Amino acid sequence: MTKPKLSSGQTVIWNEEKQAVYYSNLMGISMTPFDLSILFGQIGNASETEIQGLVLAKVMLSPEQVQNLIKLLSIALAKYVEGNGQLRSGGALNEEAFVKEIEGNKVVRVEDAGK
Repeated sequence: MTKPKLSSGQTVIWNEEKQAVYYSNLMGISMTPFDLSILFGQIGNASETEIQGLVLAKVMLSPEQVQNLIKLLSIALAKYVEGNGQLRSGGALNEEAFVKEIEGNKVVRVEDAGK
């Protein structure tokens, strides 16, 4: 585990004694005007048309922390690929479907509601 420095100059020392560890093969994203959330889960019962997602954890982040997470994951993934080779393409995201879903579920800000 890395020991990152915060913008305050402090070093983060992680205490992992009581951490929960979950394996996730399913995830989702939700958002409000104030935060973004990542749902981590596992695939439950499934039919030809639906999959039941069993939520294990929901992590809520400020937009600034999401931006930091994206940067950190990008660096970590590049290092992973460098050491382990290219990823399988089978689990690739359908970006077009994701964008369409988000656009259909936009949250209206209070100050914009009367416009």
